[in-house]
Amino acid sequence: MKSIQLPNDIFPDHFEHINLFDYNSSHEILKQQVILNQNTFSFLVEGTKEVIFDNSCKTIDQSQFILMKAGHCLMTEKLSTVENYRSILLFFSNDRMIEFINKYNISLNHNSQPSSVYTFVYDDFTSRFIESLSEINKLPIATKNRLLNLKLEEIMLYLLELHGSDFLLSFLSNNNNQTQKFIQTIESNILNN
Repeated sequence: MKSIQLPNDIFPDHFEHINLFDYNSSHEILKQQVILNQNTFSFLVEGTKEVIFDNSCKTIDQSQFILMKAGHCLMTEKLSTVENYRSILLFFSNDRMIEFINKYNISLNHNSQPSSVYTFVYDDFTSRFIESLSEINKLPIATKNRLLNLKLEEIMLYLLELHGSDFLLSFLSNNNNQTQKFIQTIESNILNN
C-alpha cells in the first residue's frame, strides 16, 4: 500500500504555512500509512478515526478532534451511520508554531513528556470554531490565508487556556526542518536501495 503525504498530495503545486482542507469520503480506510509533512488538526465531523503514532493508538469519534505532530503514522477512517466520513483538516508548519509561542511569550514546562498525538473533546466554542473554518474555506485565497493565521492562533490560545501548555512541547522537539526532511526521505524509501 502506497503511503499518502499530507498536505502535499492535497496541494501538489503549492502549500502554505497554514492550509485548510474539507475532507469527505464514502470509503473506509484501514491502516493507511500517512506521512504528515505539517502538524495537523483533524476536526472530525462524521465517522471515526484511529491513529497509530509512536507506538500509541488514539481513537476518536465525532465528539472529539485530534492534534498530530508532523511525522509518520497509520490511520484508519471508518464511516458514520450515514455511510460518510468527514474531517476538516488544518495543517500548519513548525515555523508557524514557533512564531506563535514566541509572539505570546508562552512558558513551557520542559519536564513534561511530549506526545505526538493529542485528543480533545468538542464543546460549544470548538463546534462554532469548526463552522467558521467551513465558511473561511469558501473565501478567496488571500483572505482565507490571512484568516487562517488568526484561526490557528485562536484555537491554540483556547486550548492553552483549557489544557495548559504541555501539548506545545511536542512542536519544539526535533523541529529542525532539514533533519525532519532527511528522516522523512529515509523512512519513505525504506524498501528501496
